[in-house]
Amino acid sequence: MSSPPRRPGLPAEPAEPAEEFRAFVAGAAPRLLHVAELLTGDRAVARAVLRGALTRTWLSWPALRGGDPYAHARQQLLGGYTRRVPGLWLRARTPRRIRPRGEPTGLAGSAALAGLSARERTVAVLRYFENLDVQATAAALGMQPEQVERLAESAVRAMLPDRAPAAGPRLGLVG
Repeated sequence: MSSPPRRPGLPAEPAEPAEEFRAFVAGAAPRLLHVAELLTGDRAVARAVLRGALTRTWLSWPALRGGDPYAHARQQLLGGYTRRVPGLWLRARTPRRIRPRGEPTGLAGSAALAGLSARERTVAVLRYFENLDVQATAAALGMQPEQVERLAESAVRAMLPDRAPAAGPRLGLVG
């Protein structure tokens, strides 16, 4: 007996987990790599962090089916990054500045991010590159929303060019 003909546009059967994961990696890895590069400022370190995040995501893949694997992979990426910057979350008052070694080519904003503390940099990447709201950023980092807001404001202030008025002739009445 033969099986009924398959309708166009429908898969013959559900994809295997390995196929699903490969498709996920093909779609998500470029963006996750960019996030890792923004966080670390170093392409080689970013690739290592991403490799670990994707490995941990694969190990959790059966539980992620039907969920949000990108959010899980991003969380794993953040975990890998924080393990590479010792004491990252412990030193709120004396932040460690990350000075990138060998900036990746074409990395927009990397110079501005380089002057931020590791915590400011992480919040800035999640808030302004990943477009997470304050609550989601706080949840991803295990922080209070108020702390995320302060770090985001501090990061923006640090990234803006000096706004002091230029010295020049003043217009007005001389009395």
